[in-house]
Amino acid sequence: RRVHGGIEGSSFVIILVMRPLYILLSIILSVVYVRSVVCKLGIPQLGCDSPLCQRAVDETSKADCQPTANTLEVQHWCEKTWTAHLNNHLKSVGLEPFLRCSKNDDFMLLKLIAAIEIVGVLALWLIPRFGAFILAIVMVGAIETHIVGHRHTIDHLGLQLALLAISLGILFAPPSRKKSKNE
Repeated sequence: RRVHGGIEGSSFVIILVMRPLYILLSIILSVVYVRSVVCKLGIPQLGCDSPLCQRAVDETSKADCQPTANTLEVQHWCEKTWTAHLNNHLKSVGLEPFLRCSKNDDFMLLKLIAAIEIVGVLALWLIPRFGAFILAIVMVGAIETHIVGHRHTIDHLGLQLALLAISLGILFAPPSRKKSKNE
């Protein structure tokens, strides 16, 4: 067993390589989800106040813009697709559909999703595996909604798949080994 300055070889690799990588991945997740939360809550920052891209409403549109998941776009998707899709899931398990997402109800579903994302990001830094688990579940739901609700193909889901992979990487990363009192 090789020891570097009192640190066993495998622990040395974890400290020098894995820990900074883990922190970098956590920062990437946090940044993406913070922007997502800001847009879902309608805060006019980080490009969330951009105009609605017509391609976000109609994928066959020839509009010269790219959807960015800004506030107007997520509000549209929530009202037109997400609510119906999630309410269908509720019906399929025998529950009464109750989710709403429109201006009249102050986009309740968007705020609920934003709250879950906030909990996930905070937990990512306080209880990393739990936070990664929450964010992975959010992203599995997002991917399922894109595929089933929006009828997107997997090649349209690069960001979502990357976020899921990062969450799972953090969730299943080997724990850093703590020294026992005898070492």
